[in-house]
This record gives sequence, structure tokens and C-alpha cells, in this order.
Amino acid sequence: MTCVSTALQSTSFIQTGCGYIGTAPAGTQIGDVVTVLLGCNKPMVLRPNEGLEAETGSPTFSVVGACYVHGIIDDEVMYRDPNAL
Repeated sequence: MTCVSTALQSTSFIQTGCGYIGTAPAGTQIGDVVTVLLGCNKPMVLRPNEGLEAETGSPTFSVVGACYVHGIIDDEVMYRDPNAL
């Protein structure tokens, strides 16, 4: 049990707006975005940067970290509705 508790020490359990569950970095907040980035082998949690959109003309994000979301493995999510996460 020690390995499991150590591994989960810096993570939080999450549920996406569409009901997917998983684990994410402990600093994950409501409003963060779970996304699959091409070239990454795990889904990532991104945090929208407030106020920078006006400066750049498009939304910008900070990386919170990698996450595990049950049902989103490898490229299976690439063939789903993009708003389904």
C-alpha cells in the first residue's frame, strides 16, 4: 500500500464536465481544461491564462501537468466529439 499512497500523494481525483473520472496534479482547479495534445502520450491539464487573450488575440494556457482520465487513452479520444470531455 505504501507505493500506492506515495504515487497518489501529489494527485487529486477529478471528474470532467462530461462525467469522465481520473487523477490529475494536486494543483488542478475548477475551470482547468483536460486536453489531448498531439505528441503527448498522456492527456494534459491546462489552465487558461486570464487577461493574456487581449494581448495575444487568442487564448493562452499554462500547463498544470499530465493526468489520467479513464476512457481517454492513446488516440481513442481523437475520434470523438471535441466537446465531449
